[in-house]
Amino acid sequence: MVAGAIYQFRIAAVNTVLTTNRFIPDDVLNFSEGISHIIALIPGPITTLQQLSYNFENGKIKLIWSEPLLNGSPITIYTILRDVGSGVFYPLHQVSVTSFTDTGLVVGRSYNYQIYASNGAGDGPISSIVSAYATEPPGII
Repeated sequence: MVAGAIYQFRIAAVNTVLTTNRFIPDDVLNFSEGISHIIALIPGPITTLQQLSYNFENGKIKLIWSEPLLNGSPITIYTILRDVGSGVFYPLHQVSVTSFTDTGLVVGRSYNYQIYASNGAGDGPISSIVSAYATEPPGII
């Protein structure tokens, strides 16, 4: 089966009378209505997670990424994970779009992020770690 392909199934019961009596034509079988099913796999990995490198705001980090391979089912949610240096990532927030702004951060401090996408088939793989810095707007010259 192929991810994202639509398959249709129909069911019919067969008993010994039908299979042993060669005089009953094949079109006598009473099939059920068709049932469509889309074969889906978990989403692909997010490989484009990065800090937005313009439009800085005081104590905020803006993350952006591209939608991963859907593999037959639309993305339902993105889960952002954050680590502040301990090496343990905690779920921070869930969004349905391909960007997130983390707020209330210490200016000049580094924060580490990972993300994964989820669809009807489950959770995709966790992205690589991205280190980002809480910044402040450039000063006026």
